[in-house]
Amino acid sequence: MKKLLLSAVMFAMVSSPGTFSQMNPWKRILSAQQLVAMDIAPSGEIYAVSFSDTVWRSDDNAENWVALSFPVSEITAVHATSLGTVYVGTWGHGVYRSMNNGNSWTQSGSSTLKLNRISSNSNGDVFITTFGDSALYGSTDNGTTWTPKISGMQFDGYPLWVDAIFIDSVGHVYVSGIYRSTDNGEHWDWIGITPGKKYLAHTLLTTSAGHIFAGGQDGAFRTTDNGLSWSAADFGTPYGSVRSLVVNSRGYLFRGMFGGVYFSDDGGGNWYYYSSGLTNLEVFDLAVDSRGVLYAATSGGLFRTSSSTVSVNYDELTLPRTVSLSQNYPNPFNPTTTIRFEIPNLEFVTLKVFDVLGREVATLADEVLTPGSYERVFDGNGLPSGIYFYRLGSSEVAQMKKMLLVK
Repeated sequence: MKKLLLSAVMFAMVSSPGTFSQMNPWKRILSAQQLVAMDIAPSGEIYAVSFSDTVWRSDDNAENWVALSFPVSEITAVHATSLGTVYVGTWGHGVYRSMNNGNSWTQSGSSTLKLNRISSNSNGDVFITTFGDSALYGSTDNGTTWTPKISGMQFDGYPLWVDAIFIDSVGHVYVSGIYRSTDNGEHWDWIGITPGKKYLAHTLLTTSAGHIFAGGQDGAFRTTDNGLSWSAADFGTPYGSVRSLVVNSRGYLFRGMFGGVYFSDDGGGNWYYYSSGLTNLEVFDLAVDSRGVLYAATSGGLFRTSSSTVSVNYDELTLPRTVSLSQNYPNPFNPTTTIRFEIPNLEFVTLKVFDVLGREVATLADEVLTPGSYERVFDGNGLPSGIYFYRLGSSEVAQMKKMLLVK
């Protein structure tokens, strides 16, 4: 119930900025609505697309942007290959490709496909994930022809909806389900999360350590044994849909979700809120450039960190690592005193004051708070002298201390 409540409150606050300071704060670099996808070309160009009808390109590390003419609306995906071709996917209008950095577009393949994602391997072979009976198509001739790669796979009695796709450094292809192919999509092995249940991942990722991550509606999962067993990888994050997972060259993981960006420096064991300056927390896509700078496509524009994430160390961030409740000051007091507390994660927090009989006399906090340090002032006017207790409650722990009101 707490998770559902937190999720509901987060939806109401997706445009609220963080309230604390940390390294590499985010800044908006492109003002646009419903930026649902982005990609960084091997040659350095950055592409971003809005669901409405616009494709943007930057040739100078996102300092300046050009709005490219595009023939249709309902854009869902963008990808730039090692061969220099740029692909854009749409919902119900198929896939388009450009051989000249998006200056002109031609339709490639069926004009009715509903595209989810686009990816390619180092050889330039392209894969598109779609909604429908043949949920994955591949092309080995730069998008001239497309071949169904998955046909007849079911999810709970319905055609498998392949959303996520990831191609690792050795060319293995991973798609929602979760399925893996080691022969460019000709054959597939199921490496799903729960026997008998196909997990519909929104995003997939493998790391240099050989770990596989899957993010979806029910959070993120991780396997360290090639899919034999999976475990939740959500500690430190709220309940919510994970839309994107990326890793930088140092092995730091980042997850984008409807609730902001989170960061892990221990292979996904612990996650920390990483959204200072990110004024829109509805994150659809993430990308890391060759310098380690992180980008976030959100419903309110494109953001990037002010410097490389490769240099980030959690110990350098000005964030609390644990929940803590400090002794009030002054103590004894008359009639006011200040109570300080710290929380390391975005969560629902209560701070209440009770008398010696256990009766609640004041509520100082009853809300979702972002990670950081907080102070609340308790006013004892109207209350008799004596001992009072104040209690901090969160999803992790409950802490209580006593104070003395002397009049």
